[in-house]
Amino acid sequence: MKLFMKICGMTRPEDAKFAEDEGADALGFVAYSKSPRFISPEDTARICYKLKGKIRKVGVFVNASPEFIIKYLDAGIDIVQLHGDENTDFTKLLPMGTEIWRAIKISNETDIAICAPFPAEKFVIDSFSKEKYGGTGDTADWKLANLAVGILKKPVLLAGGIGPANIKAAFEAVHPAGFDVNSAVESAPGIKDHHLISELFRNISRIMN
Repeated sequence: MKLFMKICGMTRPEDAKFAEDEGADALGFVAYSKSPRFISPEDTARICYKLKGKIRKVGVFVNASPEFIIKYLDAGIDIVQLHGDENTDFTKLLPMGTEIWRAIKISNETDIAICAPFPAEKFVIDSFSKEKYGGTGDTADWKLANLAVGILKKPVLLAGGIGPANIKAAFEAVHPAGFDVNSAVESAPGIKDHHLISELFRNISRIMN
């Protein structure tokens, strides 16, 4: 088994390249203007251009228009990760063949069941917040996340405050297909700490061995 690892909140080419070299499977680019990690399509393109072909590039969107999302697809994004109130009908407005991931904030088992039919290739379980759409750094409810792994029919990535210090415990509690890591490997919003990223991947290697 190999854990799928996404490092999100990329704003600098050197951080993206370092995460890629350490073994990340995907990098996230936050296309939400209210986020301190927001990155424009132009800067996204500059980073994507310097990456190798294998790593996946994920655009993170919150209630964006299809036209806005297409700007990021043109910039080199491979995957659209939806964090807002988008429904199944919205996905039909995106270019045919677009890979979609769905981020969900679960507060109870009903939330999981409601999201299950969504046409997503992967689900991302994030911490629940009434005020924010993600990126809080708060830990998700691991018991509910473990239920989601069993209920949802697609691979589940666990987000919400995951970092080197707790990734082993998170894996043992939830057994997700992988993780979506952001603030716990930063020195400031959008500025990745390379030592923490290296420590994260060392700890992942220990889990797998």
